[in-house]
Formats: sequence, C-alpha cells, structure tokens
Amino acid sequence: MKISNRSFSRGDDSSHWLVLGSSGFIGRAVFAILKARDYRIFGAGRSAPLPDAAAGKSWHAIDIFDSDNFRALLRKLQPSILLNAVGCFPAVAGTDLKDFYVRSTKIILEAVRAEQPACRVVLLGSAAEYGNSPEAGSSETNAPRPLSDYGRAKCEQFEISRRFAAKGLDVITARLFNPVGPGQGSHFFAGALLERIRQGEHSPQVHSANHVRDWIDVRDVARAFVTLAESPKPPAVANVCTGKSRTVEFVASLIGRLTGAEIKAEPGEISPNVLWRSIGNPERMFNLGWRPQHNLAESLADQWRLLL
Repeated sequence: MKISNRSFSRGDDSSHWLVLGSSGFIGRAVFAILKARDYRIFGAGRSAPLPDAAAGKSWHAIDIFDSDNFRALLRKLQPSILLNAVGCFPAVAGTDLKDFYVRSTKIILEAVRAEQPACRVVLLGSAAEYGNSPEAGSSETNAPRPLSDYGRAKCEQFEISRRFAAKGLDVITARLFNPVGPGQGSHFFAGALLERIRQGEHSPQVHSANHVRDWIDVRDVARAFVTLAESPKPPAVANVCTGKSRTVEFVASLIGRLTGAEIKAEPGEISPNVLWRSIGNPERMFNLGWRPQHNLAESLADQWRLLL
C-alpha cells in the first residue's frame, strides 16, 4: 500500500480542503477547527449547513450519489485534501446500510481518482469493524470481527479504500471509537440520555451498563482527522481513540451528577456474540504527535450546556 511523502500543512498555499458531511456531528467539528485555523476550506452535504459551521460560498449542497454533480464539484474546487464525514445512522436496515457505505465510498474514490488524483482522502472508519477488543485494546493489525451490520458495512468500506490505495490513490482511514461532546444528536447513547433528561425524565433507565467503551471528545476526533490529513507519512489506517476504558454505567453516573437525575443502570449480556467491550490502541495517532485534550466529564458538561 502506498505511503505518501507529501505535506499538507497550512503553510502550503496550494492546499484546499473539502469536508463532506460538514453539517453532521463529526463534519461540523472538523469544519470548525479548520475554519478557526483560517484554512482554505469548503463544506458539502445534503443537509442545510448550520450558521456556525459552513455558510455562503464555502458550503455546497451535494447528493453524494449523484456522481456527475460530485465530479463537477471536484473539478470546480480542486481540493488537495478531502475529509469524508458522510454518515448513515446505524439503525438503518442492514442491506441499506451496506449499500450506503459501499456505494458512497466507491463514488467518492472513483471521482477523486478521475478528477483530482493527487488529492488525499481521509475516510471515517469505525471501531465496530473490530468486534470485541482484547484486554490491551484493538490495534489496526487485528483481524476484523464485526458483530453488527454497521461494522460489516464499515469493513467493506475499508476494503474498497485498500483497493484504491493499491492503485495509487492517497487514502487514509481514521477508525473512530465512541464520540461524545457538544452537538451530538440523540441517536448516540450520551446524546439520547441527556435529551431524555432535558425532556423531563428524572429517573431514566439505561441498559448494558456493564459494557465498556472508549469515549472520545468530538473536538479531539476533529483534530485527529486534521493530523492525519496533514501528516507527511500517515498510516493507511489509524485508531482515533483514547485507549481508556469506561463503562456505560460510568458515563451514566457522570450524566446523573451533571444533571441531577437519578439514573437506574441495568447490566447487559456479555458474550462473544455481543459487542460489550470496545477499546482502542491509540499508538499510531500518538506517534503522529496527537493526544486527546478533553476529559469525559468536560465533554459531557459542554454537551449538556448546549441543550439548555
């Protein structure tokens, strides 16, 4: 697999950034960091942009499945870096989920290869590709053992990226663990629990309280994306995680103290067929100089503050 030896730092005046899915949870955070650093950046997506994320001439409405229009956008913007944060809710039926990630990834990478072959592409992967983690955490060299339709769809997306990389495309996968933080929607655990409390539930119940995750602030995720995109010698795939294990019950207890709610925690099944332990090994990102800057309590407090 090809390893790029180029630099894409802000000091490179030829560097143009395009963030797909820039109105989503991850995309907004990436766009905000790039905008704060005064990078030359464009956002694109299906949904209308938020005022503080992308607006005016810097944002473009695009249906990623409209290949002709997407290729025309690449020809117009000529990005040197493309960050793909386009996503689909895991609750979507399995066949549709696979179709979404396989088709969208093929369209994006085929378009880049045809219209902007020197562009670096950073794709958003998932910890769900690994299945349950060993005690030391999942490393990028571990064999994939997905336990969900979402994990299997993301595995296929990664295989597609490998095929394009083998043909010379500069493509990187940022394998994301469990994001939290300001702007998170109610289809994630923390976002859903905070929203239930905001709506008036004083004693909400949470399930799978003994399950373990690697929670990471969305702002740290965004910085990791940018770090990978700017690295002169990035790995082909890198875990975006903290390496720290925290149970669902621990997160619920932080939310309880934060909001004053009395949360009831119920344990869930622990077995090889259930994703109950998902922890990452962040060594590759650490080797690039990136470190998480936000602790979990801070992330949840900032998330809650935006809901009030």
